[in-house]
Amino acid sequence: MTAWRVLTWNIIGSRQPNLDVITEVISGYAADVVALQEVRQRQARGLARRLGWPSRATATDFGWSTRISRRTTPTSESPRPVGSLR
Repeated sequence: MTAWRVLTWNIIGSRQPNLDVITEVISGYAADVVALQEVRQRQARGLARRLGWPSRATATDFGWSTRISRRTTPTSESPRPVGSLR
């Protein structure tokens, strides 16, 4: 069985968060997958670029949900987009 460390975070992207600080925090937790809420797509791309990870954005009923992941899933070569919960 493979263990995954998952981090979820509402960064309240409309308030212009400091992406350098967020990158340091994410790196400190050594998460395998990070799910971000209230993040703008350019912010998510910037974080993924800083971390050297791929990112995926998915439209939901409430806006955009974004996932950046350090490694791929054991059953897939590329991460699947996060779906909305209903």
